Amino acid sequence: MKFLQINLLKEFLTQSLKLLSSGLITSIGFVVLSSGRLEFVNSDIVLEILIFTQYLMIGLTVCKFGVDNLLYVNFLVDETKKYSPFNYIKKNGLYLILIFSLIIYFIEKDLVNSILVFLCLLLDVMSILIIVQLGARKFFGQVFIGNFLSYPLFFVSFLILGFFFNFNKIAFVLLFLSCATLRFLVVGKFYRDINAVEMNPKFEFKLGFQQLLNYVLFKSDQILFSLGTLSMIWFGYNKNELQKYMFLSRFPELISGVLVSLVFLYGSKMTITNKNDFVELIKKYKLSLIGYIFLLLFFFLAYTLFWKGDSFISIGEFLPYLLISILIFFVNMVTLGFLKHEKINKLNFNLSISIFLAVLFQFFLLFISVKSSLLWITPMQMIIFVFLILFEKNEIN
Repeated sequence: MKFLQINLLKEFLTQSLKLLSSGLITSIGFVVLSSGRLEFVNSDIVLEILIFTQYLMIGLTVCKFGVDNLLYVNFLVDETKKYSPFNYIKKNGLYLILIFSLIIYFIEKDLVNSILVFLCLLLDVMSILIIVQLGARKFFGQVFIGNFLSYPLFFVSFLILGFFFNFNKIAFVLLFLSCATLRFLVVGKFYRDINAVEMNPKFEFKLGFQQLLNYVLFKSDQILFSLGTLSMIWFGYNKNELQKYMFLSRFPELISGVLVSLVFLYGSKMTITNKNDFVELIKKYKLSLIGYIFLLLFFFLAYTLFWKGDSFISIGEFLPYLLISILIFFVNMVTLGFLKHEKINKLNFNLSISIFLAVLFQFFLLFISVKSSLLWITPMQMIIFVFLILFEKNEIN
């Protein structure tokens, strides 16, 4: 029995490492890039790189529109079928990618940049739809390879080549496009090796709206920062401030990545569906939550020491991102509560209300000329979203 437990623990740690390692490399890569410590890369190029990758992250969420989650659930139930990413591209994906690329063109007025966004998204959407099918079948080794060939491979290649070549934005994007192409070719081979029947599932796009709203809830500030020049004009930020805020925003993403990866350990026990659940969770895990908050404070303070930009990180800039890091746990538990009871419409309603009210609050702060107001839009949305659950007196059923 003891030998069996050791084997199970070893297998668990091995699979967890495969799933977490590529995400950890990606996060470290973004932290190093945005920190200002890469002296061989011009700060203006760094900002352009961060904005471009932000476009890709937003675009990926928009263009896959929740289909990856639906496929994952479908293939957990039935492994005898598979779904070709080309079918999704032909039916919906191509139009969404094209529309998003046109929006980027109108923002940037750069045709080459828009074409590169289009090509990167086209490859990434198809790769993701294959990777989720591999994950549902527990092919974690192939999932690791598929994930590593994206941002992790890019960052490793970028750091090595950066010592020998002077990178401009186009060179950076072409390197990323090369990694995306390699990933698609490799995971495409994995897909062809799956012995299953092609399927044509019906997709409920309300889950896609939920993903979009959830992305806005967590990353409204980053979406606005990604507007680049427009952000500097509208909100009065300079380039160094934008890079600093993007650096600060990476810490909540690190925390979110860890919590999402570990959700299978605590998710079923700590979902929040009403006011009573919320109060009980606070009471039951009071000491753990206090410890969690102090750990976040300690690690975030240590994280800020890595910043090597031209401006100082003030308390007013530090606090909103600390608050986001704390609220991530509660937002995830509320979201899981709605999803567990399949109340997607109610979840979308609460997300929409939270975003709408926070935007009104944002306009008010801008009206009274609070320059740092943009930093508070995301924590305000999250506070409202968690607060709304207090009006759910009875269990969602």
